[in-house]
Amino acid sequence: SFKLNEQTSLEDTISDYIHETDNAYLENMHREGEWAKKKLIHLNLNNKLILDLGSGLGFFLRNIYEELPEDCLYIAVDRDLNKLLFLKD
Repeated sequence: SFKLNEQTSLEDTISDYIHETDNAYLENMHREGEWAKKKLIHLNLNNKLILDLGSGLGFFLRNIYEELPEDCLYIAVDRDLNKLLFLKD
């Protein structure tokens, strides 16, 4: 099961990733996320399914979450179950 210390470890992983990753790369990732968000806003996602392969720690989902309609099903897929459980919380 997903334990509190594993959740804390993943939170630390996000923080470490941000601090250790090149700023230009992070800025590019942010721009790409904003671009995807703008594209999604123009789509009718009501009663639709989004499949996010390799969800990781959920950077994409965190960027678009507020834009998703209530009846849109978002499926996050990752090989690391703890990351998925962290994302779910």
